[in-house]
Amino acid sequence: MSTNDYNSKKPKGIGLLTVIGVVFVILKLCGVIKWSWIWLLYPLVVGVIGTILPLIIVFVIKAMIEKSNKHNKL
Repeated sequence: MSTNDYNSKKPKGIGLLTVIGVVFVILKLCGVIKWSWIWLLYPLVVGVIGTILPLIIVFVIKAMIEKSNKHNKL
């Protein structure tokens, strides 16, 4: 795989949840919508959770595998 192939597969721009969150905040600040801030920031929170949760799962599985390998060596 060449460097150009690797670079062309990187995601570019911002995600859909970020765009939706920013639009909601702008509409709230302009007085167009009267929603609670919790609902306005919900798309951003979902995006953060969607990023962090898989990482936590991977680290937990990795720790369990390492613990299992240590136990089997004894």
